[in-house]
Amino acid sequence: METKNIFSESGIIITLLLIAIPVIVASILVIIKAKNVLKNFLKKKRTRKI
Repeated sequence: METKNIFSESGIIITLLLIAIPVIVASILVIIKAKNVLKNFLKKKRTRKI
């Protein structure tokens, strides 16, 4: 009996890649949104001081 590594099969690699792409894109979008929210919060905080 020959044991195969599960990651050597192309179907598994393609499936993992198709799952990973939206997760990576969503993570980038969340980081960008959080950065913009923080920037707006700090901007409003500065304007309230004045």
